[in-house]
Amino acid sequence: MPAASAPRLRTVGEPSARCSAGSSAQIDVLSSLFPVVRKLLGKESFAALASQFVGAGQAISALPWLDEEFPRFLRAFGRGASIEYLADIAELEKARAKATRFTGTPSLSPSRLSSALRHPIDTMRLEFHPSVSLIRSRFPVVTIWELNQTDDECALEHWGAESALVAGCFRGAAVWRLSPGGFAFLGALLGGATWAAAIEVASGSDRYFDAAVSRTLLTEADIVIRLRQRCWHQEPEFHSV
Repeated sequence: MPAASAPRLRTVGEPSARCSAGSSAQIDVLSSLFPVVRKLLGKESFAALASQFVGAGQAISALPWLDEEFPRFLRAFGRGASIEYLADIAELEKARAKATRFTGTPSLSPSRLSSALRHPIDTMRLEFHPSVSLIRSRFPVVTIWELNQTDDECALEHWGAESALVAGCFRGAAVWRLSPGGFAFLGALLGGATWAAAIEVASGSDRYFDAAVSRTLLTEADIVIRLRQRCWHQEPEFHSV
């Protein structure tokens, strides 16, 4: 299936020529926040859909960030695979928009994190950068998003489920495709699980889970801001610098 193909959602008419300046500005913001969704739908179809979103008052309820409710608005068109596929891409782009708003928060130094993860303590817990989002889809959303970063026509060679880590530190917003079990592992850590518990959850979710791959990702992604290591009645903390 070609990566640039897209479902055609039924929209009611084209954007009104009498659209207010404020509504037009909101539509322009949506175009900038969801460039891949816009590309997949086509300029005219996206403009009509964005006009409905704004006209239905969804944009007002989503202020100050227009990206918050847009994926949910797309899902309201039905439960068909083509709609879910587009909405999942919107979720990824929503996560990227969120990531850009937290790029100034410092993270733990790579050398300190790498040292801690070389021989991690089972009871260690990690505190993550506020920009972090996890996306899980039954569609290859990361590959589709990557292929649509250029205007080149590219064919998708493999159609299958993918999950993603989206975050932004000093390097800006970035997207990583997660390895088997990676979604469960990071999800457990984000939920406050210890290192050992997160590995158990991930191993139970996918027999191909590789803890070493996830350790490398944690170091390279630069998303950990604090380590908490519980030992007896003490809980020393390692903060970002």
